[in-house]
Amino acid sequence: MLQIQAFVPLRFVSENLGGKVRDWDKTLQQVTIELKDGTVIKLAIGSKIAYVNDEKKTMLAAPQIPTTRVQVLLRIVSEVLGAKVDAKKIGETLNVNITTSN
Repeated sequence: MLQIQAFVPLRFVSENLGGKVRDWDKTLQQVTIELKDGTVIKLAIGSKIAYVNDEKKTMLAAPQIPTTRVQVLLRIVSEVLGAKVDAKKIGETLNVNITTSN
């Protein structure tokens, strides 16, 4: 199965899937996201390790800040937030379908 890696702004994907960016620690370069059910996700720039309720998860790629916004892999953050991601590359176009149980 082809793994397509698409980076998106963290705030965009998390808030559209019911999460809220709760904190940005500039010193640690760490962002904290909180879900409505109380789940807490912590991601650090440059680290492939995410913490979901203090449980260590390894991501395929680390969050980054190529401009002024934190960018994360769409699939990883979406799935942690409870969504299902289906992506297909057709020619030069990436088609992404994200579904939630909400």
